[in-house]
Amino acid sequence: MRVTHAVAYRLALVEHGTWWVSLFVCLAGTGCTSPADPGGTSPVASVAVSPASASLLVGATLQFVATPKDATGKALTGRAVIWTSSAPSVATVDANGVATARASGPATITATSEGKSGTATLTVTTVPVASLSVSPTSARVAVGGSVPLTATPRDSSGNVLFGKVITWTTSNPQVATVSSSGATAVAVGSATITAMSEGKSAAATITVIAAVVHAGYYAATIGTNAGTGSIGSPWDVRTALNGGNKQVQPGDTIWLRGGSYRGPFTSNLTGTAAAPVVVRQYPGERAVIDGAGSLQDSFVGAGSYTYFWGFEVTNTDPTRCCSTSSSFRADQVTNYGAHNKYINLIVHDGGVGYYTGTAYPDVEIYGSIVYNIGYQGPDRGHGHAFYLKNDAGPVLARDNVSFSEYGYGFHVYSNAGSGLLNNIQLVGNVAFNSGTLSNNSTTANLGILGQPAANGITVQNNLTYYSPGAGGIGIELGPRGLLNGTLAATGNYVVGGAGGTGGAAGDPAVFFGDWTTASFSGNTVAGPGVVVTFDAATTSGITWGTNQYYRDPSAKAWGFAGTNYGFSAWQTASGLGATDQAQAAAPSAPWAFVRPNAYEPGRAHIVVYNWSLQASVAVDVSAVLKPGDNYEIHNVQDLVGPAVASGAYQGGSIALPMGATTAPVPIGLSSSPAPVTGPGFNVFLLTRTLP
Repeated sequence: MRVTHAVAYRLALVEHGTWWVSLFVCLAGTGCTSPADPGGTSPVASVAVSPASASLLVGATLQFVATPKDATGKALTGRAVIWTSSAPSVATVDANGVATARASGPATITATSEGKSGTATLTVTTVPVASLSVSPTSARVAVGGSVPLTATPRDSSGNVLFGKVITWTTSNPQVATVSSSGATAVAVGSATITAMSEGKSAAATITVIAAVVHAGYYAATIGTNAGTGSIGSPWDVRTALNGGNKQVQPGDTIWLRGGSYRGPFTSNLTGTAAAPVVVRQYPGERAVIDGAGSLQDSFVGAGSYTYFWGFEVTNTDPTRCCSTSSSFRADQVTNYGAHNKYINLIVHDGGVGYYTGTAYPDVEIYGSIVYNIGYQGPDRGHGHAFYLKNDAGPVLARDNVSFSEYGYGFHVYSNAGSGLLNNIQLVGNVAFNSGTLSNNSTTANLGILGQPAANGITVQNNLTYYSPGAGGIGIELGPRGLLNGTLAATGNYVVGGAGGTGGAAGDPAVFFGDWTTASFSGNTVAGPGVVVTFDAATTSGITWGTNQYYRDPSAKAWGFAGTNYGFSAWQTASGLGATDQAQAAAPSAPWAFVRPNAYEPGRAHIVVYNWSLQASVAVDVSAVLKPGDNYEIHNVQDLVGPAVASGAYQGGSIALPMGATTAPVPIGLSSSPAPVTGPGFNVFLLTRTLP
């Protein structure tokens, strides 16, 4: 069983004696303000709360401090404090005295210690709604299905407002009804769904099409344990994932109808190698697993030989902190089963995106889009899009997209004694601006850096990017001071990061650690600072060549044995890279990569490095679409917003806009700290749509 960060932290603190144990208790929420009082014999006579009164806007937080005192008014330390709010609907207060404004009105914040209490008055006010948006702005839904709708109110500065009352209406209830959770398709036709808040409105168009009965079973938000699993009598998700009352057999498909499902959920489905069980989002609908309010992992894939396909996993809890175990933001998708696949999922806003249990081999994570993962801790940003480990392998992460996390994009890591790092393959993935949500740490887009030695590692054809000024390592191949086994790193593109103003001094675009046998060949590296640091103790067993660097060859941007050199001097000092090339000038034309989806014809990820900063870049998608195919293309940083291109494919190239799309706002924040990528870089999702 995995040891969580919170549990590991408890264990680490216990090892350091009574003073640190006392500090952990403070952090865990007993409200003390300093290490234990050496005497600690005077009883609490009163409690002072600071500030005594305060005002907050809805959505804001404030730290209250409690000071227990003895009968003489002397402050007492090391005393447990319990915090409460008289009106939790107006303002909540956590175990550390941090109040969060929920809705306008008054609330009394009380701190109690040894039966004595002190209070503070908190007044919550609201900012008027200046604008309102609805996502998605349009959707096609089959009869009987539903689609989650989200209304986002903002103030005059564009900041997200929380706690606002949203009223939903439908123009045609005979076609589609609406509630706070989304729209439900009733009959074929079209309806306009309108959201209103304080006089501002926004709308979405819902097109309802005839339901198509696909072979298999069905789960829906209106399903029950007593259902038959048919489209007209669906199961609830928990029943379906436990085998549908023993009806689900190897080779069967369970279709998830559109709507939001409040987790957590565990799948115990078991197929065979020749006949896996498939759990898949119903075509044209949006099924969302929401782990809000739970400290357990949102979606656990146990069982074996099961394919989880196309749905969304998120956590809509707006409390985005995790300094205490009570507010721990749980992992999103966790694999605790052998021979499972995770295909084309959308995963966002959890504590970790994907986590692979070390004892379960033969796992594939394919085509997923993962973003806004993690939370801000006092020590650093926590949470990685992909947290991968395995004792035997293989674990294959292929053709995924990750961006805007508090931690790493791809983190191949295990603590000593917590599992091994064997036969892990990272192929064709895209990772950009990893770690840029954190305000006190930098990471890497892709890192192989566990405490046990890694072996049988493949890093191939991955595409990474950091926006100008953003810090971090593009690809980190091994930790310092640990001899690993075998590695093949070929065909990767690493752009930006090194030398960014947000990075640590000396962070390279590529860090290469110590390997018994390794190859680094056919890679392309471009960065404003150090492009390569070779940190291995020896070059024995290393194959290195045919790499291309876009960096001034005279700059001391190539590291070897603790010294940075110009390119030719580095070649001489290291004996590496005789067939490598370096040039000062950046490429003059855009690079465009189209990666067709292996599981869904008509679907692809498109990656554009826009060196010439063109307003749009024409990309040939004829390997994905046929003339006459209907299609939509979305920027992956705005998946539920309007398509950047759509229509009937005419053949040849499609012009993709390269403007600066704002990174998606992490749930619980008013804006995203992540930098924009356009016009220099953008990633798009191409899908073939229903006619």
